[in-house]
Amino acid sequence: MTLAVQTVGVARAPLAGSDPIPGSITAPDQVDIYTFDGRAGAVVKITMVGRPGYNSHLLMIGPEGQGFDEVPSITPGVIAAVLPRDGSYEVHTWTSYNGTGLYQIQLQVETGSSLQPGY
Repeated sequence: MTLAVQTVGVARAPLAGSDPIPGSITAPDQVDIYTFDGRAGAVVKITMVGRPGYNSHLLMIGPEGQGFDEVPSITPGVIAAVLPRDGSYEVHTWTSYNGTGLYQIQLQVETGSSLQPGY
């Protein structure tokens, strides 16, 4: 799978692989948007880790624009899901409480999970 990022006001190159990807929220209203192409039945785990106390938010949006999963949490934020269909998925990342700072995001494709497909 390939993971690409789009940040409001900042251009980033597409990124590939399952290694953690560094990111930075520099403005309180900034949202970073990552994309990846997924296959139906694939088990994905997306993890966002920031500094201690970093209020990470992750929202995964499916190929037809529907919200798939949202995880507001103090770091780390994690989404684990079985993809219900082939297509392009988006992962939106941001912080709350006017937070800014560095983070890392990682997309992993897992096998042998007990997760079930669905929204």
